[in-house]
Amino acid sequence: MESARVQLAENFGVLAYTEVKGVPEKKLFTLTELETCSTGMAILAGDGFSDRKNGKSCTLVRLDADGKLEYKHDFTIESDGYMFDRATLLADTDKNILKIILRKGLKLQMYYLSINAAGVAYKLEWERAQEKAAKLVNSTKSNMDDRGQDSFMISLPDGEILIGEADYGVGAAGGVQRGYGYTHSGADGLTKAFYTTDCFIPSEIMGKKYTLGAMHIGDGKVMIIANEPRGSKPASWSQYSILNSELCKEYTLITSKDEEGDVVVHLGRNPAATLKAEKSGSKLLGGLKVVSGIEAVSSQHKDVQQLQVDNSVLVFAPAIYVIDTRNQTIKKTDLNFKGSYTISDSEGIWINPGKREMDVFLKGKEKSLGKTGTNPKGIQLQVMKVAY
Repeated sequence: MESARVQLAENFGVLAYTEVKGVPEKKLFTLTELETCSTGMAILAGDGFSDRKNGKSCTLVRLDADGKLEYKHDFTIESDGYMFDRATLLADTDKNILKIILRKGLKLQMYYLSINAAGVAYKLEWERAQEKAAKLVNSTKSNMDDRGQDSFMISLPDGEILIGEADYGVGAAGGVQRGYGYTHSGADGLTKAFYTTDCFIPSEIMGKKYTLGAMHIGDGKVMIIANEPRGSKPASWSQYSILNSELCKEYTLITSKDEEGDVVVHLGRNPAATLKAEKSGSKLLGGLKVVSGIEAVSSQHKDVQQLQVDNSVLVFAPAIYVIDTRNQTIKKTDLNFKGSYTISDSEGIWINPGKREMDVFLKGKEKSLGKTGTNPKGIQLQVMKVAY
């Protein structure tokens, strides 16, 4: 079924395209849903596709989630003697940010454009001197001074944006990740600050995919949540990695089968229940209020349904990074609580934007279920409530 038809010039071709970054419109969603949420697609087309030397005309097309046309804007990039080299495109629900690079021999020209439903908000030629004047904000005393990859963008109040993601230094994606880097730009496109922080990923872990999502949480603050790889699974967990299916009053482990017939384990939620940790305490970590407690303990002898949920070699644990663009700070919080890790192959990070809090589930260190030194042993389930 045809959703939309957009007429372009015959000599136009696709120069760049991207999914539109969004936030799930749900009362409760998982970190995976935040990472993969898309509300449409943005496409950049132009005659630089067929005529790199003389091409200067471009069209930005924006489609909604159903493939219907939201808007289309034409613009030109004029530069004497420079030819089209490449373009990148990022988009969220508010706007589209383009970086167009032109080349003349070894010389480069870069243009940044912001385009929204009303049209081109700005077209800015990049200048090194302007970026040198921008403030560099580090969360640590490291010498990180590179911006991250331009992987996604988040719109801020007053037309400002934050762009970035993983920082590999001079290396390439898939190598050793040394942290994250973000660029904060004003409504005029000029760079206001760079934010960098190291991560909790060990240097020996290379190119491992992990879940990462980000969202604006108000007052110019952006919260980045990353379920980062931390290393090899403790050998002692191989024998005792069974969790009871009934974990607590609000969540439970449920099973289903995927398309290939394999059993998949998820954390499901009971909307009528209220999460209340048996043992809890709170403290401020990186500007976040973390309330943690032990809600349930797995075993191999209780008379309840039990599920093997830890077949992975690597273990992962969440980390939260909060960038405050108004006060120009970046703070990080490690949720590797008492050496605990996220539950493999299950949704263990749930975000409630209305309450401004997250429920985080971690499997903890091996512990005797009876008297000290007795068997069998099990894995504790740590339940953390993080308020932002």
